Amino acid sequence: MKNNFIVGIDIGTKQISTIIGQVKTEDDRDEIEVIGYGVADSTGIKRGVIVDMNKTVEDIKKYKLGAIRDDIGEHLLRKIIGPEQKIYLTNHGINSAKQLNSGRIHLWSYEENVAFWFIKKAGFNPNDFEIAYVIEKGSEWYALNKDTNPVIVEEMQKALNQLGETNRNKIINKYLR
Repeated sequence: MKNNFIVGIDIGTKQISTIIGQVKTEDDRDEIEVIGYGVADSTGIKRGVIVDMNKTVEDIKKYKLGAIRDDIGEHLLRKIIGPEQKIYLTNHGINSAKQLNSGRIHLWSYEENVAFWFIKKAGFNPNDFEIAYVIEKGSEWYALNKDTNPVIVEEMQKALNQLGETNRNKIINKYLR
């Protein structure tokens, strides 16, 4: 089966928006399933024209940065700021949430849903925090053992499809915000 993806990017003066969809054919008709989206504040853009590609990275370097040791958040942060920049590393999300809340770090590089979950588990109000910058937008996936019964895999996929993005967001907000 061939994967067909469609991507939209809107680079604006105030924000950058992206959407990624996968084209699927069912019952002889094409449908686009949204598999990812992102919105980030736009800096370095004036009247729709990029004027300073490095502005955002330079802005980030001005802050005390935090990440969990050897996590993808640390690796992505290193990719954009370089190996020489100081990053305050912890071994657990609750410790990073505590550092962020106390002001020992100003920015924490971590997946947003899990970060809000750790913030809540640490006893802080997730609504007191916000996403300041998206380093890289990823997708969430479920991994199943290769020997899992295909009937179980199919039932799980049906349940996820029925859940839909709106209900998924309601569940996330219930537990994380």
